[in-house]
Amino acid sequence: MTIVIGGLFTHSQTMKREINARHFQSKKDGYIHIIEIIVLLMMKEAFGEKPNEDQLMKKMIEFKKNLIIWGSRDVIKAWEEYEIDSQNSKDTTASILMLDSVLKEIRKDLGHSDHNMKAGSLVSVFLDTDGKRDILRK
Repeated sequence: MTIVIGGLFTHSQTMKREINARHFQSKKDGYIHIIEIIVLLMMKEAFGEKPNEDQLMKKMIEFKKNLIIWGSRDVIKAWEEYEIDSQNSKDTTASILMLDSVLKEIRKDLGHSDHNMKAGSLVSVFLDTDGKRDILRK
């Protein structure tokens, strides 16, 4: 009996790993849209350029479609919280830190372990030196 249960457990774990490996590329391709959105928004901040609204909306729709199909429960929850809270918040730093949480959940879904990273570390990659100092001090 123990051998059968052990075999079933091993088979189940192997199947989960295989499914995750097959889904990895699609998840990565889907999540890249949020990175492109962040870059467009940061260009606005850094260079005073206004992002193309149509381009931004298309990327947002693609991200959300992929989020529904490939996103983990934690990524969807983090994105939902970001959208709700950033709409109501006047605090830019708080919004940026919420976006950092989304990025951490995405990286976790892709297999990275960021538990030792300080809040704001991921999104600070897109900020200038002063912005990094402000975000990472919080």
